Amino acid sequence: MSDLTTRQQLLESADRHEHELERALLDLKHAAQRPFEAVTGVRNNVAQHPVPWLIGFVLIGVWLGRAFRTREADQ
Repeated sequence: MSDLTTRQQLLESADRHEHELERALLDLKHAAQRPFEAVTGVRNNVAQHPVPWLIGFVLIGVWLGRAFRTREADQ
């Protein structure tokens, strides 16, 4: 009879650990997807309003290009 109770306890323990593992994996999956949600939000914003983003990127490129040229001229 003790083998039967031990087996039952082991099965219950394995079932409990399996549920804990499933919950931990689900939490890990959500944590891994969270950073990509921000990227999706930015991507949607750029897709909805591309012109301001394009102008901003061009201005940043011009600014960085000037900074690079003045650095080369100083050397």
